[in-house]
Parts: sequence; C-alpha cells; structure tokens
Amino acid sequence: MTATAACITLHHPLNQESVACCQLLLQRCLIRDDVPLHWHTYYELELVLDGAGVQWINGRQLPLGAGSLYLMTPEGLHRLQARQPMDILSLKLPASGLPSYLQGMLGQYSQPAFCQLESPAWEECRSDFMRIYREMQQPGLDGDACIYSLAALLLCALRRRDALHTTAPVPDHALMRMQTVMEYIQAHFREPLTLADTARSVGLTPNYLSARFTQVIGCGFSAYVAGLRVEYARQLLAQGNVSVTEAAFESGFGSLSHFLRTFKRLCGVSPGAYRRGTLF
Repeated sequence: MTATAACITLHHPLNQESVACCQLLLQRCLIRDDVPLHWHTYYELELVLDGAGVQWINGRQLPLGAGSLYLMTPEGLHRLQARQPMDILSLKLPASGLPSYLQGMLGQYSQPAFCQLESPAWEECRSDFMRIYREMQQPGLDGDACIYSLAALLLCALRRRDALHTTAPVPDHALMRMQTVMEYIQAHFREPLTLADTARSVGLTPNYLSARFTQVIGCGFSAYVAGLRVEYARQLLAQGNVSVTEAAFESGFGSLSHFLRTFKRLCGVSPGAYRRGTLF
C-alpha cells in the first residue's frame, strides 16, 4: 500500500470477472490493494492462483500463496493484505437454499477452514473451479447438479486437508462488540459521525474504542469512515446522475474541499476525472 492511502485503498482491481448460476456466484479477481475489514451473510470458498498476502479472519492470520484453499463462514470479519498482486478464484455460496447434502457440508463449518494444496490436488481443485466457471457460463442439461457436485468436491478437498495454523484469535466477545461497531458505522457513515458517538452507542470510552478499532480493523476510525464515504461517492459518480458536489454531501463529507482532497488521496484521481472516466 502506498503511504498516502493510509489503510484503505479503493483503486479498482486490475481484472475482475464474475458469473452466477443456481444461487452461486464465482468471481476471479486480480487484487493489488488491501481489502478493508468486512463481512457477508454467505460462505466464501477461495483458491489463490498466484501472488501472496495475508487473510485476517476473525482476528486470525492466514498466510496466503498459490495453492491456498480456504473457506470463510457467514458473519466472519475478514480483511485481506495483498503483499503481491493476487489472482483469486472466489465462490460465494448462500447460507440456505442449497441441496441438502451441500447445505449439510457447509453446516459443519462454524469456523474458517484452510489448507495449502500441493500437486496434484492443487491442479485438481483449480480444474474444478474452472469447470464451475464454464458450467455457469453455458448452463446445459443437469448443469445445476454438476455445479453443486463440483462445489461439494472442493469442500471435500478442503475438509480432508484442513490444517489451520493461526496466531491467537481475538477473543470472541471482542469480535462481537467490534461487529456491532461496524454495523453502527455502516448505518451512520453518511451522517456527521464521531468516534465519541460510536463509542457511546456500544458503551465504550472513545480512547478504548480507538485503540481496539486499530488493533482489530488494522487502521484508525477516521481513515475507515473516510474510506466508506469515498467508496459510496465513487458509486454515485459512476451512475452519472449526480454532480461532484452532490456526491460529496450525499456520502457524508462536511465540506467539498475535504471530499476533493480525500477522494484524490484514496483513488488517485479527482472526483471529476473519475466521473468523466466512468461515463465515457
């Protein structure tokens, strides 16, 4: 990460493809920037094709490289530090509504799982991911059954080799409190939002929350909120129906000048240039 980006960068991935079918979504991304802390309501099964980085899941550290296969469970807090550009295949699976055998396999995981694949398992799993991609692109007879079966094979490969080696996790009660903080920020970042207000909402002192936020999230409170606001503004500008000034205030910035400086620092271009670039 560049020094000017502090702890959240919002540049687009170098490349991203996605395809969806039968409630599943498969994405292939080349990630060059850190991905800030977030969570989902679904499972994510990911395979690293190339590059290196660290995935933090519920306060646990997973070193990643080519051949890393891992599963992130719903509501798990996670963030990614890309130390080299990373080529990742990511399969999103819903927490309900899947065939019973696949739902049962996912239900066995209440915590993240991880393994480091070697040949030939590495090539086999990569082939299964790419087969899912092809099946989703051109669904054929029994395509859903094929996709679900391939997902089950990938989960079997992970379960047989799961040997998660991590640092000591952040205590569960701390993660639960931090998730409440994140939900509060997500609900109020477009409003005037202070550290003191957020701390009060969860019954903490501002100093304690500031220290714990940096420890768990990996960056300061203000930097994180600024990143959310810029990302929201970026989405508004890409739609093309709002002005730069409207995007600034709609996303929670108190002044246009502050928005212009922050957007340029995090995105590398001015809001006006970004808006023009996404419209043409």
